[in-house]
Amino acid sequence: MIPVVVSPPTSRAPRRPPSRWLARVVGAALVGAGVFGAVVWVVSFSPVGFERFDLAGGARTLRFDTPGEYLVYEERQPGAFPELDSLSVSGPDGSPVTVRPPAGVTDGAVARSLPLFAAWEMGRFRVEDPGAYTLAALRAGAGVAAPSTTIAVAPARTATWVGGWAGLLALGAAPLALGVGVLWAAWGRPATEEP
Repeated sequence: MIPVVVSPPTSRAPRRPPSRWLARVVGAALVGAGVFGAVVWVVSFSPVGFERFDLAGGARTLRFDTPGEYLVYEERQPGAFPELDSLSVSGPDGSPVTVRPPAGVTDGAVARSLPLFAAWEMGRFRVEDPGAYTLAALRAGAGVAAPSTTIAVAPARTATWVGGWAGLLALGAAPLALGVGVLWAAWGRPATEEP
């Protein structure tokens, strides 16, 4: 006869894998990065951060603290053509600043479909020295324009892919979704049991 050794039952308490806390930290970091990226996109790249105004009162003076290239948009109404014919910009000392046509054309406006803002890109100019710049928009044959549409001035980076829906996806939505997925997997996975 073979003797049988009887031992007390072992504890079957669940054991947390050491990698779960790391997954939770990574997931939380991705969620935080997604929220931060979305805020950066809204403030720096989306039309929310554009300087908007109406030129019905004539020229408009804006202060630019950061050198770089800036675009001038005219809000696009469905089925309507641009109301503005040309732009003129004066620097802080009153000297004229070169206004170039939109990228890809030699003359005229280019339709841009930005998130939540359909517009005509009317032209672009470069700010070399920080200070107050005066912008005047002209309508063909009518002198200084009194447009009924919104004029918006924004950094040139807003016309790149980062200023579109793809930018919001890359900076905000993708990290946020990935972080939520990692957190769900870290908390939703059943704990393993010791034998």
